[in-house]
Amino acid sequence: MAAISGTTAAVISAVSIAASLAGTAMSAIAQNQAAQRQAEQQEAANRYQQKISERNRDLAEEQARAARKEGYENAVRKRQEVAGIIGAQRARQGASGVGVDVGSALDLNLDTAERGEIDALALQQQGLDKARNLEIQAWHSNANAQAYGWAADNVSSGNNGLATAGTILGGIGQAGSMFGSNLWGGSPASPSGKKISASVGIIRH
Repeated sequence: MAAISGTTAAVISAVSIAASLAGTAMSAIAQNQAAQRQAEQQEAANRYQQKISERNRDLAEEQARAARKEGYENAVRKRQEVAGIIGAQRARQGASGVGVDVGSALDLNLDTAERGEIDALALQQQGLDKARNLEIQAWHSNANAQAYGWAADNVSSGNNGLATAGTILGGIGQAGSMFGSNLWGGSPASPSGKKISASVGIIRH
């Protein structure tokens, strides 16, 4: 039977610790790669949603401009229509010998003009209301686009690499402590302050 020296035992222990450390590092790297792939997929999904929200925003803004223009044009057409109606009324009144600017003839023309203007303003307001609703949709779409963009930026600047480094460094620190303990017989100090000697293994033939 031959006793193993303290240095030999420490070397054997160091080899075992190195193998364990390598396993820890490989596991940490694999976990980081999986997390990185997941992060890339999440970032791509967020970028896709960001682009959709931006397109929805642009479309809503374009529709809002069209609605505002349509309301204005409808109001203009209504005023032109009313002007034509009043002109026809005045022509009939004049042809019948009635004074067009006095009495009931004037009242009829003023009433037609008032009603026509109310209709024209209502048409224009409808366009403005529609445009306003579309602008609100555009605002929400823009807010969504910004949120998805922020989420994508946050994913792409994640700390997966730092987490892996922390795992590996933690394993190195633990391995160094164990190696030092075996090499110098340095088990943690006893309450009396004296070190506890490491036991020596025996090889039996």
